[in-house]
Amino acid sequence: MTINFLDLYNDVASQPWSMFDSGATVKEDFEPALVSSINKAIIDIWYSYPFPFRIKKYSFSTMPNYPSYELPNGNILNESSIEDNLFAVKLDNSYLNYNPDISENEEKFGKPTEFYIEDDRIVLYPIPDKRYRISIKYLTLSIGFDKDDNEIFYLEDTTDYIDIPPKYESLFKNTILAKALVDSIASVNDENYAGYRLQFDKAYKLLIKVSNPVKKSKSISF
Repeated sequence: MTINFLDLYNDVASQPWSMFDSGATVKEDFEPALVSSINKAIIDIWYSYPFPFRIKKYSFSTMPNYPSYELPNGNILNESSIEDNLFAVKLDNSYLNYNPDISENEEKFGKPTEFYIEDDRIVLYPIPDKRYRISIKYLTLSIGFDKDDNEIFYLEDTTDYIDIPPKYESLFKNTILAKALVDSIASVNDENYAGYRLQFDKAYKLLIKVSNPVKKSKSISF
């Protein structure tokens, strides 16, 4: 399922005590302050927890004699609460060991068993001697997509959207609605602030509760 930005904008604008006009049909109808508040709400919520809908899979094939490869827009998932270095990078069904000191090793070719991150790229060791298939599970940093399905980090066009499983859609949307209105209110002393803050706190806690099967874990940032 998807949350369309035009629909989301109008839903926020139509909330009780909202200072904004709903009924937008084109981008020119958007009020910049509300667009900013909605995006701030999405980003604050999105990056606050390793929600299941943020987990994506990425794979690539190595080339002989090439050690370094591009990474997706995200943080590699740590799949163990016991071993700090058990990150979700696999060759076939075997985990590759994260070793930040690989660059100090002598040059060696063969089947990769280790990796490290350098300049937003994954570096494999030993250097692949042939084609291997590497798979990565990661927490995406992009919050949505444009009309051409390109990853984006800020929603601003009517056709931009958030891709999210149906069971999380209403919960996530309700959390955004409340947070966007909290962020759009200039003062905590405003008579409407406390009500929207309480609404957000309840919605966010419920979203976390439903997402709880995925344990919060460390990740590699790049």
